[in-house]
Amino acid sequence: MLHFGNMSFGAGLVFGLKILFLTAAGGFASPLVAGAGGFGFGLAEALWDGYFATALRDMVFLGGLSLLLVLRHRTVL
Repeated sequence: MLHFGNMSFGAGLVFGLKILFLTAAGGFASPLVAGAGGFGFGLAEALWDGYFATALRDMVFLGGLSLLLVLRHRTVL
């Protein structure tokens, strides 16, 4: 049996925030775009874990998603 990390309430909260931000950024009307964005986001997180320190990963990716939502909101209005 393999052991890979641990799971806690905080980890589930961060996971839920990422999903919420990705869905909002991808658009609720286009599930294929949201799915492709989620795939790209997961791939980027996996590559980050391989090449950079994992301590800042969630901060960097949630900050990037927040910036994406702000910029997307400004272009829609």
